[in-house]
Amino acid sequence: MGERDLVAAVDRAAREWPDRRAWTFDPGESLTFADVRRRSAGLAATLADRGIAAGDRVAVMMHNRVEFPLTWLALARLGAAMVPLNPNYRGEDAGHILEHSRAAAVVTSDDLAEHVHEALGSAAADVPVLDVEQLRGTGLPPEHRVAAEDTVNIQYTSGTTGRPKGCVLSHRYWLEIGKGLVEGFPHLSSEDTMLTAQAFSPHRPAVEPGRCADGRRPPGGLGRLPSVHLLVPRCVNTM
Repeated sequence: MGERDLVAAVDRAAREWPDRRAWTFDPGESLTFADVRRRSAGLAATLADRGIAAGDRVAVMMHNRVEFPLTWLALARLGAAMVPLNPNYRGEDAGHILEHSRAAAVVTSDDLAEHVHEALGSAAADVPVLDVEQLRGTGLPPEHRVAAEDTVNIQYTSGTTGRPKGCVLSHRYWLEIGKGLVEGFPHLSSEDTMLTAQAFSPHRPAVEPGRCADGRRPPGGLGRLPSVHLLVPRCVNTM
């Protein structure tokens, strides 16, 4: 694969495998690769209309639902970075990440909006809170040239021994993980389904499978195996 960024990888998958299932989210919502491109691009256009632009950092607090990775890919298309927030975080814990990351906005769902506002109060931050249900769109996002080293995630550590620290992850980082998946598990085929048995938010937000039956933990990533179907449970213990 010659793509240097996630946007190009998504676009290629949509061209080559438009009707293949890409993701299935419990309790049964499935998207094809064409769906992933169309919906993430429409979401990017809506976010741009709300003022999100290249270089912005946008916090995202959601449970495992299809809008989580779609928001990630939409932000990537705009040249913005996602800052995932663990839905179990409350008050000061989430507030520290919002303040430290200098988030320009927060995308969340209705069931978690109260926790987001609590965190914003703790951080004394004044940023818009966007309901993901209100961000569905069908327009085209503004053109933005994405580079391999552009930041696409700021992933915070758990803060076990101190304040959580932000790890800056680039497009290249995710594509290299995908490369490792292809090279490390050549037996995977377009007929396979991979189960990700973890919450997106406190871990990697992309398509990272859980442990294999023999105890190995394969790396995950988007773009290297676009014909492999991913199954995602909605509720995963994050503690």
